[in-house]
Amino acid sequence: MLRNPRRREAALLGVSAVSTIQMVDPSLNSTALPRAAEGLAMSSGTMTLAASIATLLLAASMLGTGSLGDLRGRRKVLLAGALAAVVGCLVTALAGNGAVFLIGRIVTGIGTAAAFGMSLAIIPLLFHPRELPRAFGIWLGVQGIMIVVACIGGGLLVTHFSWRIGYLVIPVIGLIATAWAYLTVPDSRAEKARRFDTVGVLLAALALICLIEGFSQVGAHGWLSPVTLGLMAAAVVLFGLFAAWERRVDEPAFPMELFTSRPFVAAIVVGVVFNLGNAAVTMQYPLMVQQTLGKSAFVSSIVIAMFGAGSIGGAFGAGAFQTRRGISDRAMFVSGLGIIAVGLLAMAFTTEHTPLWLFLATSAVIGFGVTWAQNPQSAVMMRSAPSSMVGSVGAVKPAVGQMGMGLGLGGLIPVVNSFTAASSGTPQHAAARGFGLGMLLVAVFLAVAALVVWRMMRPRRDDGPATVPNRAATEAAEAAEKAEEAEPAQAAEPAQAAQAAARTDEPA
Repeated sequence: MLRNPRRREAALLGVSAVSTIQMVDPSLNSTALPRAAEGLAMSSGTMTLAASIATLLLAASMLGTGSLGDLRGRRKVLLAGALAAVVGCLVTALAGNGAVFLIGRIVTGIGTAAAFGMSLAIIPLLFHPRELPRAFGIWLGVQGIMIVVACIGGGLLVTHFSWRIGYLVIPVIGLIATAWAYLTVPDSRAEKARRFDTVGVLLAALALICLIEGFSQVGAHGWLSPVTLGLMAAAVVLFGLFAAWERRVDEPAFPMELFTSRPFVAAIVVGVVFNLGNAAVTMQYPLMVQQTLGKSAFVSSIVIAMFGAGSIGGAFGAGAFQTRRGISDRAMFVSGLGIIAVGLLAMAFTTEHTPLWLFLATSAVIGFGVTWAQNPQSAVMMRSAPSSMVGSVGAVKPAVGQMGMGLGLGGLIPVVNSFTAASSGTPQHAAARGFGLGMLLVAVFLAVAALVVWRMMRPRRDDGPATVPNRAATEAAEAAEKAEEAEPAQAAEPAQAAQAAARTDEPA
């Protein structure tokens, strides 16, 4: 483990830089794909697959790459994932037909899963548990900065140059981030070797693919279509089989006892809900700005960039505020969801004459609330993880995020469309009315979820067995600190004591 604080900070920036690949790629793909589809003469089916295949592979690969990192070395998987994303985007940028384009997107999805998951897993091994809010604040803040740059810069590159240039942004970012991480990030793996849980990993992957694809089918076919119902039913069955297998096998891919921890479950609920708010902005705001207000696609990208700007403030602010003031995770969760709800509520009475500045302002407010809640969510999840399975546990966060975004896609779009169809007046007025009622509904849902989380996280004497690893890590770290004060020359790094079960080596 790194003992020098400056080297720990450098390693944090390294893993944060690698994590931005997953943040930037979807934005660039959504901007460049329409022109790529036209240039490569893609069919509508190929274009639809190209829009979602990387996301599907990202979710499906998270548990497998996380387990692989725990077993073979987290730094190795981090670097391999970043380089795979670079290769995937290069293949996409140079593609001469739709099939090669899809291959590039598949490789990119798997690579970003490994890179993002390991960036999340490595942070708890670098810092004391009480330092995690600040560390994750930096991690999320760097991602927010890159979202703003990608929304504005990527749009300009694709518009004024070529869609191929847009896909070359990731290789540039990826190579720089990989070099930084190679020089600064220490390697680590589980102290005790275990077998790779192939069955568990495959069951989880198939379940997530069915769930996410099921959500995507809702917008096109509705909740009651045979395709949607079939995919959702398959997801439920596969998740059930996964849970049964993980409880039965001697060396599971995931520690199922975490689902008995109220803070961990609350973090999952918060993740689904704030990603629903995220979906409200990223999916609905551009449609309103362009189709109802009559603004350009570039103006729409500025609105989304404001979401990123707000998320930067929320990330850095939450980390510093919680660390210095000692605010509870419970209060951070509820206040974050409340901020998002206020931003959405401000759009409840939208008309076709609503000024653009209100979209910009509420986008920033919602972005702030998302990372204000996301920061403690990351810390709670990763503090709960056994040190030998941080990679596996890290897979939960992006999976939860995809569920929330999928719920936004599958639930919010049909609701807004139904409200629009039921509204009278001009098409612009009806669209604005439908949008406003949809935002009101999501705001109420967020407020109810905040109350549920507040109740879930009420302090109790027994928080369940899944919190034991977290308490043990904290106690070990505090004991190491006392030893360090008494015998500085012989004391171990607090974070090293906290993660004594992990074998960690600095890079050469």
